[in-house]
Amino acid sequence: MGSEPSKDLLKPFIEGAIELEKEGVKGITTSCGFLAPFQKQISEAVGIPVFTSALIQVPMVRMMLGSKQIGIFTECAENLNERHFNGVGWSAHTANVYVKGMPHDAVFPKVYIGNSDELDTDVLDQEMVQMTREFMAECPNPGAIVLECTNMCPFSHSIAKVSGLPVFDINTLINMFYSSCRPTKYL
Repeated sequence: MGSEPSKDLLKPFIEGAIELEKEGVKGITTSCGFLAPFQKQISEAVGIPVFTSALIQVPMVRMMLGSKQIGIFTECAENLNERHFNGVGWSAHTANVYVKGMPHDAVFPKVYIGNSDELDTDVLDQEMVQMTREFMAECPNPGAIVLECTNMCPFSHSIAKVSGLPVFDINTLINMFYSSCRPTKYL
């Protein structure tokens, strides 16, 4: 793709967002963080909040960490770039991120990207644990992890346990938004 998302690719997302808004939803999220370049166009097409990617949380996490680095976990590190970051309002030049991708021979992408008929969650969990251990050994000053890939969410607990770091994903973003729409009643 060029510097802008293809209008042909973007159109179904905008149409879907408009339809969901008409049905009364209060917020929209997508199922792939790689849709970050579409954030502005989709959110401007509707009058409700839109979250195309867990990467939206990076500026908030950066402010929490001082000089520590934010690990960005993704399925394919070489495909995640400044265009995705800029799409949700930040830059790798200012956010102090460390992008960590899956190995090319990992089972994880075969299951989720390759649509494998088999799913062994123990194997996938082991891959995520290994990825976390590698990140902790490679990253000079880790402070938190953001999961770009929504398919990594089921492994957040394992990632946090191994790293000892806070882990942010699309669910933490959704829960924060939900809490803002349904505040706790204290009185």
